[in-house]
Amino acid sequence: MVALIVLYKQGEPFDMDYYTSRHMPLVDRVLKPLGMIRAEVHREIVHMDRSPAAHQVTAALYFESGEALRAALRNPATAEVTGDVKNFYAEQPEFRVAQVL
Repeated sequence: MVALIVLYKQGEPFDMDYYTSRHMPLVDRVLKPLGMIRAEVHREIVHMDRSPAAHQVTAALYFESGEALRAALRNPATAEVTGDVKNFYAEQPEFRVAQVL
């Protein structure tokens, strides 16, 4: 299993209400038929050393394999999800892919 990790930096405008009520339902509607197993959203609070968190929000989108993730990202329907980011976040998020152990 792999996870696409989406990171939203601290200090940039971010509309949490839009993100939770409109964007994440869009993610489910578009990406679940393309192989996404589940999604999680985390609001970062603080690092363990109590320093400020580097990101205000992170999301993990889980897929069965790297190939399943790549296929979903290549699908034209995914453009609806990526195009929606401008409606709740002023910058481009960071993306990482991680293997789930």
